[in-house]
Amino acid sequence: MNLYCETAAFARWLYRAMKTFLRIRPAVTLGVVISVTLGRITSLFSFFLPLKVILLASVEGVPGYYQNFMQPDTKLYWIIGLAIASILLYVITLLLDVAAKRLCLIGSRDVMRGANKIAVITNQDIEGQTHYERACKTAANGLFILGGFGLGLLIKADLFLTLLLLVIAQFAFTAVALSGNDTPPIHRLGRFVRESLGSHLKLMSSIIFMVAFIFLLLPFISPSPVQGGHILGAILSIILIRQCLGIADMTLNDAVRLANNRDKINALIFHDAPYDAPEHKNLKTLRSLFQQQERARMVHRELTRKGMTVADLNVHWHDQSPGGLSCFHVRYQETADGPVHHHQLQVFPQEHRRQLLNEEFLFANIPRERLKAPEVIALFEESPFECQICRAGTGTSLTQSEWHERQADILGLYWSIMPPHPLVKGFSASRRLPHDRLGNGLIERLRIAIDTPEEASVLKNFEASLPEITDRLRNIPLYVSNPDLSPGHVIKTEDGDILVMYWGRWSLEPMGASLPGSIKGEQLDAILDEVRTLRPDVSEHFNRKDLLFVQQCLAVEREINAARYKAALQRMKDLIDTPGP
Repeated sequence: MNLYCETAAFARWLYRAMKTFLRIRPAVTLGVVISVTLGRITSLFSFFLPLKVILLASVEGVPGYYQNFMQPDTKLYWIIGLAIASILLYVITLLLDVAAKRLCLIGSRDVMRGANKIAVITNQDIEGQTHYERACKTAANGLFILGGFGLGLLIKADLFLTLLLLVIAQFAFTAVALSGNDTPPIHRLGRFVRESLGSHLKLMSSIIFMVAFIFLLLPFISPSPVQGGHILGAILSIILIRQCLGIADMTLNDAVRLANNRDKINALIFHDAPYDAPEHKNLKTLRSLFQQQERARMVHRELTRKGMTVADLNVHWHDQSPGGLSCFHVRYQETADGPVHHHQLQVFPQEHRRQLLNEEFLFANIPRERLKAPEVIALFEESPFECQICRAGTGTSLTQSEWHERQADILGLYWSIMPPHPLVKGFSASRRLPHDRLGNGLIERLRIAIDTPEEASVLKNFEASLPEITDRLRNIPLYVSNPDLSPGHVIKTEDGDILVMYWGRWSLEPMGASLPGSIKGEQLDAILDEVRTLRPDVSEHFNRKDLLFVQQCLAVEREINAARYKAALQRMKDLIDTPGP
C-alpha cells in the first residue's frame, strides 16, 4: 500500500464529493461546514475561558497581561462576564452540533435523490446521512486544523513548526510501515497499523502532545533565562494542540471509513457509479494471507514442528466448508514412494473464534474418539485468523448413498452418548435449553398474527398447555447435536470408520431434534432399543411419540423465529391435538 498515493486519491475523491454536494445543495452543505467549523472554534474557547477565569480569580490584583484593559475595581465584573461567556460558548457549541445534524439530514436526502431513482442499499437514508455528515465534517475539520495551525504560528511559531516537522515524520514512518503490505508476508508493524489504526493514531498523537508539553514547560523550569514563558500563551497553545489532535484523530478515522466505503458512497452520490456489493473484508484478507505458496509454507512449518517429515506437500482449497470457515485439503507424503497422508487445514475468522472455544469445552468433557471427531495435529494463529490442522482419514467424503446407508448408525451413535453433568451445566449456563426457550416471551410474538377467533383459541389453549409441554420437554434425554453433520463434512478413514470434521457449532438438544425424515418406524424403534442399553436415563417408556413431540415443539420455535406466525399457529394446533405419551 502506497500511503502517499492513497492520500492523494482520497483528497481528490473528497474534493469531487464536496463539489457534488455544493452543486446539489450549496446552502445546506456550506451551512454544515460552517456550523461544524464554528462549533470547533466555540468548543476551543469554551475550554480556554474557564482556565482564564480561574487564573484571574486566583491572583491578587490584576495580572500584568490584563492591565492594559482591566482596572482593579472592574476585575469582579470581568470574572463574571468571562464565566457567563464560557457557558454561552458551550451552549452555542451544542446548538451548532444540532444544527449541523439537521442540515445533514436534509442535504443527504437531496444528494441521493439527485443521483438515484431507486434505492441502492439497505437503510439508504441513514447510511447516506452518515456518509454525508462524515464528508462534510472531514472538510470542516481540515479547515479548523489549518486555522488552528495558523493561530499556533502566531502564538508560538517555533513550537508549531517543530510539531509540523514531527507530523511529517510520523506520516513518513506510517507510509514505510504500510509499504509493500498488500501481499504476504506482512511484517508486524504494518499489521499493527492496519488492524489497530485507533491505537496507532493515539500513540502518534500522544508523542506530539508530550513533545509540545515539554517544549512549553522548559521556559518555566529552565535555570537560565529562556524566552517564551508567557503563561496565557502556553495555556492557549496546549488547549489548541489538544483540540487539534483530538479532531485530527477523529478526522483520520472518519477518512478511513469513507475510503473503505467509497464504492457504496459513489453509488449514492454520483450518477455514473452503479453499486456492486464489495467482497467481505475477511475474504480479501484470506486471499492475501493464504495464497498457494503461503499456505503450503504454513502447513509445512507446523507439521515439521510436530516432528513429521514432509517430502511432497499439496494444500488445495476445499469447497465443503461450513458457514464462516475456510478449509483446505492437505495431502503429503513422507517419502517419494511412501503412503499418502490426508489432513485438513481449518481457518477461523476472528468472529468465529468462539467455535474453537466451543470445541475445546466439548472435548474436555467427551473424548474426541467417542464423537468421531478428528485429532488436532496443530493449532496456530495467522492473524487475524485462528487455524488448526486435523487428521482427515482418506480425505474422501461420504457419498449420498453411503450417507443414507450409515445415517441410522450415526444417529444411534450420538443418541447413545449421555452428556456428562459438567457439559450440561456449562452449556445451560450460557445458552438456554429448548424447554426454557419455548416460553411466554417467544409465544408473545404471535399476538400480532391473531386475526380470527379460531386462532385466538389455538393460542389460548397452547398457553394453557405450556407448563405441561415444557415439563415434558425438560424430561426428554439430551444428546450432542451437530448442525454440520452432513455427507460433505464426514470423512472416511482407512479402516472404514468415519470422522466428523466440524464441531464448533454443537449444542445440546433433546432426542428427536433434527430427526432425519428418511429414518422412520421400525428403524427408529431399533435405534431406541440399542440406546436404552447404553443410557440409563432413557426409560423403557420413551418411544417414537416422544421423538415426534420434540420435533413438533422445535418446529413451533423455528416458525416463530422465522416470523412465520400462521405456520406456527398450525404447528401449535397439531401439537395440542397430538395425544400425550
